[in-house]
Amino acid sequence: MGSSSSGSNGAVPGGDTVSIRVCPRGPWIDAEAAPPPKPLFGRCWSCRILSGSALMGAGVWIYLGPRRILSRGHAPSAWNIFQLSFAASVFCWGVVILADPVGKQKK
Repeated sequence: MGSSSSGSNGAVPGGDTVSIRVCPRGPWIDAEAAPPPKPLFGRCWSCRILSGSALMGAGVWIYLGPRRILSRGHAPSAWNIFQLSFAASVFCWGVVILADPVGKQKK
């Protein structure tokens, strides 16, 4: 019983041969076989309005913090500039959620 035959020809101990194919692209699914990705909020208009407007409001609120400091005549620091740019990006994220450009793509 000792040794098993596992040569390069694919022979198994029962005498049958096994052919093994290796996929060069890996075990991933082809894009044609995969279902289309579902949008983040689906078709839920109220979800998009709620989250988009909340993000836009958060962007305005973040913007007002450093803007108040700058309106007093203080020199802008790196932190203030970072907060202003972060506020703009949060506001734009809310606009993107409201506009839903991915859901409007033509196939």
